[in-house]
Amino acid sequence: MFTLEIAGRPIAVIGADEEEARDIVESEAFQADLRRLLHDATPLWDGRPPSRCAPPRRRRPPTSSPTRARTRRRRTKRMRTTRTPSR
Repeated sequence: MFTLEIAGRPIAVIGADEEEARDIVESEAFQADLRRLLHDATPLWDGRPPSRCAPPRRRRPPTSSPTRARTRRRRTKRMRTTRTPSR
């Protein structure tokens, strides 16, 4: 997987190896789509480099917090108390 970044913003994620991702990004059809698609009334890409095709950045795993743990316990407790008895 590769991420297309333009001006430091991730624009598209491409599920391909590096060579195929570059072929897709450099194709006229893909570039035309980027010029046509808008974000806040401006095109995603103005047709000028630089654009960057790079492997996606690694995300940090979510950290567990006391608040999250309390919410999880409350939700579990609520689920136990709201079940209807089986017959």
